[in-house]
Amino acid sequence: MDLRSISRGIGQFICNQGALSMLNAKLTSFVNPVFLTGQKAYAAFSSFYQSEKDYPCYFYDGSCSHENIEYLANSLPIDCDCIVAIGGGKLIDTAKSVANRLNVEYITVPTLLSTCAAYTPLSIIYQSDGRIKQGEHYERAAYLCLADLDLLVHSPKSYLLDGIGDTLAKWYEANAAVANLTDDVPVFVQAALQMAKLIQQVLLNETDAAIASLTSHQVTPAFKHIVETIIGLGGMVGGLAGRKARVAGAHAIHDGMSQFPQTHQYGHGIKVAYGILVQLAAEKKMTEIEELLPFFTKYQFIHRLQDFGIHENLTEVMQQIAEIACGDGQTFRLAVPNCTVAQVVEAMQYVENL
Repeated sequence: MDLRSISRGIGQFICNQGALSMLNAKLTSFVNPVFLTGQKAYAAFSSFYQSEKDYPCYFYDGSCSHENIEYLANSLPIDCDCIVAIGGGKLIDTAKSVANRLNVEYITVPTLLSTCAAYTPLSIIYQSDGRIKQGEHYERAAYLCLADLDLLVHSPKSYLLDGIGDTLAKWYEANAAVANLTDDVPVFVQAALQMAKLIQQVLLNETDAAIASLTSHQVTPAFKHIVETIIGLGGMVGGLAGRKARVAGAHAIHDGMSQFPQTHQYGHGIKVAYGILVQLAAEKKMTEIEELLPFFTKYQFIHRLQDFGIHENLTEVMQQIAEIACGDGQTFRLAVPNCTVAQVVEAMQYVENL
């Protein structure tokens, strides 16, 4: 069975102030849980969590590569029965892959607002040099996600913008993908599309207030809405829609861009946001691009390859990105069926000249 086609959800999603105060009680369901984290993430987490036991703590190398995943899977205690993943998207994706190899439960504690990784039963795996390698889909979803608003309201703004860019793509990708379905549209996919529209509305209307909350380190309703949207609703769209509408053109452009070292300093969501514009241009939805541009400008989302640090051989770079985006197994064709490399290059050139 293709795991990409299965609709499945998280065990529990708790998104509140002081959510980490529940972690000790939740861990009593396990005999030998371990923490898996990164150095910065663990420092942030420790400011908001009071441990009742001395749990073993392991650190990943920041790569989310198969090499580090295998190393960690071989390093954890043989009697480990739960992994508590504390960190951002790459850390949590690493933990999910390790948990899958060990066949154990995992709990996610996001410390950044950059992706919906804390909610979704899949990982994006990278080469050791930072290029994207593949996606992995798992039968097991998280036992629990604890999104502590007190912790997250102290997270960096750049990662919040990352999460907004990545999550905003849910509407544009799902809308295009569902419109191109030729068979019956399952009710779960219809629900995912409606949820994706809500995501767009929340992000366009409440980002200002959420950023103000983050700047002042004060939890507000708008901040909670954005957290719920990025982590919860963003993850649920893929969980409901499966492969039919989880990702489309914007993420395919991201995957192509990841092959170029100049883009590695920019977050996943910043590249996906650029991909939204390229997808819309390929769909010939120029009016929607015009409607989005003020939002992109206000929050400084990049919409030119040159601003990603690519200054030489621009046409050749576009060609290579387009070849990957349109390649076998990629998802640009969900947005634009039968698209060609030339069409994607033309769309990128249009966006470059905005």
